[in-house]
Amino acid sequence: MDIPGTNNPFPPAPPPHKDFIQRHMVAGLLFAGTIFFLAVLFMYKVDYYRRQIDTNIPAHQQRTSITTNWQTYRNNQKGFELKYPTTWTATTDSQMGNRFNDSVLFVNSPENIVVANKLKNGELPTREGYADDVRISIFPVVQIKDLDSYVERNRDKLFTKIEKTTLDGYDGYGMVEGGYGASYTIMVQKEKQVYEILFGNRDDKSKLTTIDKSIISSFKFVEEVENKNGTACIQVIAPAWNPQTGEVREFPTPCDVPQNWVQLKEYHTNSSEMDPCGYWVAIEPKTEKEFYFSSSLMTPEGWVNYPVYCKE
Repeated sequence: MDIPGTNNPFPPAPPPHKDFIQRHMVAGLLFAGTIFFLAVLFMYKVDYYRRQIDTNIPAHQQRTSITTNWQTYRNNQKGFELKYPTTWTATTDSQMGNRFNDSVLFVNSPENIVVANKLKNGELPTREGYADDVRISIFPVVQIKDLDSYVERNRDKLFTKIEKTTLDGYDGYGMVEGGYGASYTIMVQKEKQVYEILFGNRDDKSKLTTIDKSIISSFKFVEEVENKNGTACIQVIAPAWNPQTGEVREFPTPCDVPQNWVQLKEYHTNSSEMDPCGYWVAIEPKTEKEFYFSSSLMTPEGWVNYPVYCKE
């Protein structure tokens, strides 16, 4: 009787040699490591060249794609322009009823326009809590001496989280402005003017959106258009203050303001003309008369001033 398997013409193969298995494992690990190394190297090269491109291209050009089809607001008299999304609305201060006499332009998203219309139609009880998405204001430097000292005087009072920044090549400050609420703002000084971009619905730089940052990047200073006699004086009433006598008077144009007078961006003699949810009372030191301003930036140097906010 034959024993099963003894006549099998194909006997079982011997087990693989131990060295053979180890060599294949090492080869496999080397292959996988090589693939991983090449992948990491490729990603590094891509990131390196991307960073090189971003470094060599100015910030406003890096965001060209998002602002290409945006609308452009340009004000030659005030000397600036900026872009904003086509679905947003830009409104001048005169169109807004001169709510802020120091301001030039308000830019708002469709959502904020809905809220503004409800306020206008009386569908909401109060303006408290409402703020424009972007507000552009311009202040004469003479009222605050200079931007550096103004920011330093108000450090940890009106301004917090202060850091240096630039706007179209001009040095300035990015910071959180307090008062009625808190808003992230950028201020730069260009010659005799201070330009401010205030984001009313952003209480910190970290809250800025891509659209907000692109609006900042699109901001550019432009040359004023001269009038016929070759000067840059525009035909607007120019209020001014005489520090020696305390007199406040209006002149036909900025060029008519005497040299020893301090030009005022605005002033009011009746508090009923002011926004009840935020204005400043200032006392002229010589005459001790009260004047009213829409911002502390508008009060002349040396005047005692204090804010008035909405009552709870």
